[in-house]
Amino acid sequence: MACLCITGGIACGKTAVGRCLAARGVTVIEADEVCHALLQPGREVHDRVVREFGPGILASTGAIDRQLLGKVVFHDRRLLGRLNELMHPPAREFIQRRLRELTGLAAVIIPLLYEVGWEADWETVVCVSASHELQRRRLAGRGLEPAAAAERLAAQWPVEVKMRRADHVIYNSGSMEALERQTLFLWQRWLVMQEKERNGRKETQ
Repeated sequence: MACLCITGGIACGKTAVGRCLAARGVTVIEADEVCHALLQPGREVHDRVVREFGPGILASTGAIDRQLLGKVVFHDRRLLGRLNELMHPPAREFIQRRLRELTGLAAVIIPLLYEVGWEADWETVVCVSASHELQRRRLAGRGLEPAAAAERLAAQWPVEVKMRRADHVIYNSGSMEALERQTLFLWQRWLVMQEKERNGRKETQ
């Protein structure tokens, strides 16, 4: 099973890249969705997070309100680090287990790949990037106030650093069509590289 890892800055278009690949039959796993599932009532991670941060983060349904939780942790780097300690190991285990169950081609979207030190898990990493101004404008379009957007940007590594460490970069500064063209070009190029590697392994056997 061949897998590509996608990372990048907040509001840079990682999910849009994932949708483009999924439309072509690629299995796409998003770390954010995995974390969301792990925070559902009845999950061990849910109980640990509530014990750590208190009932004030709960909605009336008993589920964790991610907006309330975000307001708590993004104001305090120590609390954000503690949340990451609770969330990331089980999320990593879940993703790896899911990949072992799959056959064919897959892509995993991990926004905080470098921040949490997971880059060694992947042979090929793609960084989706955009300018800081575009990031801020897109976050504003999601309803975030400038201060809240700044907190979320500050909680991640600068996208320029991620670009330097990645194997490939998709720069999402234009239209959706341009993003899709870049994504499909890179995907086809990666598939060719995978085929060459498989043929090389066969020749050495």
